[in-house]
Amino acid sequence: MKKGLLACIVFILVIIASMKWQFWAGYATSPESKEIDCRAVLNIVTPEQLHFTGVMKMHAVNGKGLALIEGNYHQASEAPTVLNRKVFFDYSQNEDMLSMHSNKVARLPSDNADESVLATLLPTFYFRPDITHNIGLYKQGSGYIFAGTVIPFVYCVKG
Repeated sequence: MKKGLLACIVFILVIIASMKWQFWAGYATSPESKEIDCRAVLNIVTPEQLHFTGVMKMHAVNGKGLALIEGNYHQASEAPTVLNRKVFFDYSQNEDMLSMHSNKVARLPSDNADESVLATLLPTFYFRPDITHNIGLYKQGSGYIFAGTVIPFVYCVKG
């Protein structure tokens, strides 16, 4: 009887130790503790022939982040319009899903972009505060692939 009780106690202690290890290992390598620091070149053309070229830079660590998006867009017969914004956000990560919530969007002096036009190019997260944007984030080489539901849309390279 004592051997069975001792074996049961040892078994329970092993399970508790294993759970604590998994919790600690998950915490130590949680996405919030890993830094995301990358840059992507953007080239977007809509069916209406609106063309955007620019750069997105992202830095995120410990649940806080900053995205910089700058570039210009134009339609065939129009002069280029400048987009130059900083998006301050909080984020959480669950496996490969990154959920970002914009806290503040700073429009820099050179920015003369029209939000109704931006809505055809980019998620509203990049130009309005208090918006949640979810993306898939997949480590690839020295950067990350950012994906919508299943289609990759940006390769963000470290640096």
